[in-house]
Amino acid sequence: MPKIKVGDISIFYEVHGEGEPLLLIMGLGRDLTAWMFQTPEFSKKY
Repeated sequence: MPKIKVGDISIFYEVHGEGEPLLLIMGLGRDLTAWMFQTPEFSKKY
């Protein structure tokens, strides 16, 4: 499970696709699984 540490915070991340970077930030207390239907489409370009 890849993580990056920024100050005292450890952040999990995933990489999908190639091309220009796209950062997805989920709000409202959700986790990254909320992006599971969009990720395949975004991965074609980003």
